[in-house]
Amino acid sequence: MSLKKLLFFVFILFSLFIFADGTENADVQSPPAAAESADVQSPPAAAESAHTQSPSGNENQNLSENEKEPEELDKGFYSIQSSGLTACFEDRWFFEKLDDDGRPLMSVLYEKDKLIEKKTYTYKDGYPESCEVVLSDKLIKIKYNKKRMETEKIIYDVEGKNELEKNIYTYDENNLLIESFLKKDGIEYISKFEYGSENKTKSKTDFVNGNKISYTEYMTDKKIVHLFEYGKEIGVVEEET
Repeated sequence: MSLKKLLFFVFILFSLFIFADGTENADVQSPPAAAESADVQSPPAAAESAHTQSPSGNENQNLSENEKEPEELDKGFYSIQSSGLTACFEDRWFFEKLDDDGRPLMSVLYEKDKLIEKKTYTYKDGYPESCEVVLSDKLIKIKYNKKRMETEKIIYDVEGKNELEKNIYTYDENNLLIESFLKKDGIEYISKFEYGSENKTKSKTDFVNGNKISYTEYMTDKKIVHLFEYGKEIGVVEEET
């Protein structure tokens, strides 16, 4: 074999070796490795995590119902009819009975089986004449005039036998309070009022067991209080209003 042919044959073998080695190295550094790494950090993993932590549609519905349940309980129950009103909230319930004219005749308020308050009304000539209030520790009887203003309020013990407090209110033709009477613990308190222009309070005189203890003058921007003891003035106090 000539020298030229031998050199040509060696060159061909060397070229094949170079080509094969380049192809093998290209396989090692090819993008599939990067793609494989991308698969590890791909969104499906996050999606799977989100799916694991989020409740299903049924669970969402159950949670929503559970969240609304306390609110629905707080609404309580009530019923309005021509004969009266019934309402219930938690452990308390209230009932009010009406007459044919829609006026209250009786109402009760209970907490579980304990009576909190009971009211009974009576009417005369179309206006409320009296109201009796029963509480857990006392009984209150109230009287009204035709203008629906209190004229008398007496407080008794729970059995209604012993008088604890008595109030009497007197009004003039303009429905202005001109005298209030209070008897409590054996002591009587009386206040008398006088009025000036525009029915504004002009003065007030206070008595305890019939003895004058103070006389108050009311002015635009102040009041002057005269203090008395055994019928004699012992001091004057001026206060801004």
